[in-house]
Amino acid sequence: MKAAGDATWSAMAVLTMLAAVLTVAHGVPQGPTDGDPNLNPTDNLYATCTTGDKRGMCLRDYQCFPNGTIAEGGDIAQGEIRDSSAPITDCGEDFWCCTYASDANPPVSPTRASTPSPTSISSAAGNAACSRVFDEDCTWCVGLYRPGGDVQREQRTASGLYCGGALLGSRVVLTAATCARAAGQEAVRARVPGSAAPDKEYAVVDRILHPKYSTGTHANDFALMVLNEDVQWLTDGNNGGCVELRKPMEGDCIAIGFSALEQLVASQLSVRDGSCRRKRARGGGEVACGRAQPGQCQAATGAPVLCPVTVDGQGGMALAGVVRQHCIGDSVLMGKVQAHADWLSNELHKLGLEPIFYNPS
Repeated sequence: MKAAGDATWSAMAVLTMLAAVLTVAHGVPQGPTDGDPNLNPTDNLYATCTTGDKRGMCLRDYQCFPNGTIAEGGDIAQGEIRDSSAPITDCGEDFWCCTYASDANPPVSPTRASTPSPTSISSAAGNAACSRVFDEDCTWCVGLYRPGGDVQREQRTASGLYCGGALLGSRVVLTAATCARAAGQEAVRARVPGSAAPDKEYAVVDRILHPKYSTGTHANDFALMVLNEDVQWLTDGNNGGCVELRKPMEGDCIAIGFSALEQLVASQLSVRDGSCRRKRARGGGEVACGRAQPGQCQAATGAPVLCPVTVDGQGGMALAGVVRQHCIGDSVLMGKVQAHADWLSNELHKLGLEPIFYNPS
């Protein structure tokens, strides 16, 4: 027989354990933190939904403002996070059906949101393969915009153009983590000049930074941005970009930038391994240096670096790197995609984008 003191201690222990369980089960929803910025989709996340007569998107509570509109930019202050549970809507019990702040979206008939499949984030691509670049005509190159433009370089533009990127599938943009982080709490928008609507602005609803990105050294400077809707193309033959994950970025390549009129321009580069500060190439790292002809270097931070595809003899160019910083003189520092193939493939898989939509072979 146990003593009374033992029984009292056992009862207190049980109550303590129950309190801990209830605290976990009924705690307030947690938003993104500086150490964990990745917002990976599950269930109905990013699916289309309706509330009343307005079209919306299924999102987490901290991706929406308290008034139920999408927090364009994909990142909002902790103070905006709701302390209530999500209502039961087309999105299910875990997500909010958030609408667009503008009334420009026409009313649609209510539909039940479907569970994302491998084509849910890349439906515009259909069953077609990715698109290569021929004759420097990059249909899937992206311009990223924020209020005030490229503030760091004191280039305040009316449009707000501040970085470049590359569209993978129909809704995911690969860019530099520097671009994703630089916008802070500002709304980020994207334009795709080679699409069916070159002046259309797509809202960025999510930003996924490389988990080892360093704001000091800019190592692992890669990020993904998720758009609020699929990009539409002029022809069925156009799709998101091809990514070269097996062949190292080297030799003769081109970097994408923007002219003074904000038109896409391509700079011919001679690429070698290592930092631009080194006089000799050093292999094995995650960066490369591109050198252009004198006065010919125009590369935008976050924009793609395109190199020839040689695996199948079909020609064309695929994305092999991302511009890490704008041109300094005739040189530009770039991050090698091949060095981060596992991270990129895993994140794209979580977003429902399978290799068929970005692998060139």
